[in-house]
Amino acid sequence: MLKEKRKTNRKEEISNWALAENADNVLHSRIQSYLLAQTFLVAAYATLLTVGGETAVILLARLMACLVAVLGFVISWYTRRRMLSILGKFKYLIENKLAADANFQDYITQGGTVGVDKATRNEFVNHIPLIIQSFWVIALVLTLILTTNDLAVFPLNPAHPS
Repeated sequence: MLKEKRKTNRKEEISNWALAENADNVLHSRIQSYLLAQTFLVAAYATLLTVGGETAVILLARLMACLVAVLGFVISWYTRRRMLSILGKFKYLIENKLAADANFQDYITQGGTVGVDKATRNEFVNHIPLIIQSFWVIALVLTLILTTNDLAVFPLNPAHPS
């Protein structure tokens, strides 16, 4: 009976360590895929803003740039939500499952010099997506202003026939 109890506890410890490692790996892979997606969207957005030619082509390119800006915002918002969820689960696992494991506590808190809160805080997940979301909102507004200005339908444009 005692042997079974020890085996169960040891398996639980191993599985908690594995869960913690998996949560950390998933979080970092989300961050990498998020950065890659945002990089491609910024490149697409910048390319669409450089399109010239006929008015219809410019209008179509600017509309596509607006769609890219909206897509960039939505991807940033959704991915941040998912990353915060993973970070929350990781923190829960540490505080409730691995807190009793002295080796893990020593590992995650760097020998006791850092608390669990600070060790599990991820500034990237907390701040960078908000900055990128702000970029996409500003990009959308500026694109709409540029589009109306370039197409001479904006009253402040000197070329506007008023």
